[in-house]
Amino acid sequence: MTWNAVFAKHMAAAGVVIMVAVPLATPANASTPTKTYPVSQVKKHNQPTDCWSIVNGRVYNLTGYISRHPGGSARIIGMCGKDGTSAYNGEHRGSSSASAALKPYKIGTLA
Repeated sequence: MTWNAVFAKHMAAAGVVIMVAVPLATPANASTPTKTYPVSQVKKHNQPTDCWSIVNGRVYNLTGYISRHPGGSARIIGMCGKDGTSAYNGEHRGSSSASAALKPYKIGTLA
């Protein structure tokens, strides 16, 4: 019997209820469903206060990244509501740090 099982047995005998949060495991081969967006929907998000862009077939909500972009906010604002693939790849192709910075802003893929 494991220590945890012994502990749980003693606590139960003492009338103590133990609640444990157990994270649900995702199988390694399971794929997370990805939301898809048409270009027409991305085009509606064309303001600095609501900025979506397409980069390499993926859709990103860059609103929160505008003020954080190391190259200045104007570079991101210029991509709002547009396919920013050319601008991104022209500046960052092959950059793992740029890809890592962009990753948290991904909301889906292009339909």
